[in-house]
Amino acid sequence: MEIDTEIGTLLDARYKSLIGAMNDFAMSLSPQLQARQSRESLAQLDTELPNIVNAVDSLLDRGVADDRLTCLHLISLIVHIERYFTIRGLWEAKLRWAMALLEPCAHAAPKLTHVLFNVVGTAYSEMGNYEKAVELYQLAVKYADLADNPDLTRVYGNLGVAYWRVGRLDKALVYTRRLWEAEKKVGNLYETALALANLAEIHLEYGDTEGGLLAAFDALKLANQVGDVVLEAEFTALTAKHMVARGLLHEAVPVYKTAIGLLNELDDEPTLGLTLLNYGVLQPLLSHSIEAIQLVQASLEIFERYRMPEEIQNAQAMLARLKVE
Repeated sequence: MEIDTEIGTLLDARYKSLIGAMNDFAMSLSPQLQARQSRESLAQLDTELPNIVNAVDSLLDRGVADDRLTCLHLISLIVHIERYFTIRGLWEAKLRWAMALLEPCAHAAPKLTHVLFNVVGTAYSEMGNYEKAVELYQLAVKYADLADNPDLTRVYGNLGVAYWRVGRLDKALVYTRRLWEAEKKVGNLYETALALANLAEIHLEYGDTEGGLLAAFDALKLANQVGDVVLEAEFTALTAKHMVARGLLHEAVPVYKTAIGLLNELDDEPTLGLTLLNYGVLQPLLSHSIEAIQLVQASLEIFERYRMPEEIQNAQAMLARLKVE
């Protein structure tokens, strides 16, 4: 059915107005996603998600994102609730929207092109395609030349993570330290905590279990200081993982249980899956083979639900080893 031109224009105006209101809503929740109100903010976004998806998809399908104000609102909306998409495993939606906006953005808001490349990079990273993520982050750095005084610290931090995941530890360390030093200097505790968590993983890759545990613990302390319940849950799990690497097996058990409880409350299933897998890896070391199989099986079900290929492979390999043993 074809829509009358005048009616179509009214629909365009309605969706443009709606996306502006939704952007205001996202901007109001964004600070709360990094504070004690994280749980409440996630619940609010869960309720509003169908409306957000309908409005954004309708605007992109109707090709009205070339309008500068609409384009700005769409980019702002995605950026302000990007963390929500990460926690809920909505990586494909984030990728689809950001990719669809790249061409309109080049005409309507070229100074924000680097922001979209960074968002696309995080989506690829979350979907396990780290080589592609590196390419997108490098494009973000390149296109930042179009912006006035762009802040690239987050892009550098993301590059550090992607380089770590592809095994280029030298570059990972350079970019992650750059993020850590910059954010520590300006007193940004949230970003400093993220950088420390990434440094913990890089230390572990280098075989420095003591440095890894200290960095993980410092990240957790900052998360507690900020009051970010999501980071508290994630970094509690991270600390438990590094305690095991350091040989503190029994001491890690209550820390893992705390992390699993927190992640269940937040409904952060992707991180919960990783935590269950790591906790399952610990169980055979404590002579708990049955518990290990149960935990790894539970993690596999989450990974399959969110289509996490690398994690699926790791969980399947772990299950095979456990059943042989």
